[in-house]
Amino acid sequence: MSEGFCDMSIGGDYDGDTPAFFSQRMVKARKYHVCYECRGQIAPGQPYQLTVGKWEGNFDTFKFCAPCVEIASEFTDGARSFGVLWDDIDQNWEDGAHLQACLNRLTTVAAKEHMRQQWLKWKGLAS
Repeated sequence: MSEGFCDMSIGGDYDGDTPAFFSQRMVKARKYHVCYECRGQIAPGQPYQLTVGKWEGNFDTFKFCAPCVEIASEFTDGARSFGVLWDDIDQNWEDGAHLQACLNRLTTVAAKEHMRQQWLKWKGLAS
């Protein structure tokens, strides 16, 4: 296994609807929110990505915690996964993908810890 090789396949099979338009921006939470990817809590004062757009004629709003935003930007082909990021990562782990290079690209402690906690949960080692 090469140190720089990452064979994770995330976001390549997106079959969702293309939005008529959408906007994404990082904001700071003023109240508690739930991350659309990991279902974790976004506490007041924490940054999160707010995505607003129109899909199939309906306006929708999605909130993504900062660690999920970083992980998605490093592990996907640029497309937002909208709720399946962790299922895709889990499937890649199950399939034996080489992931160390992917993990090495994460720059924040929060994103690395988020990955670690998710792995512990999948392995049944976290409460």
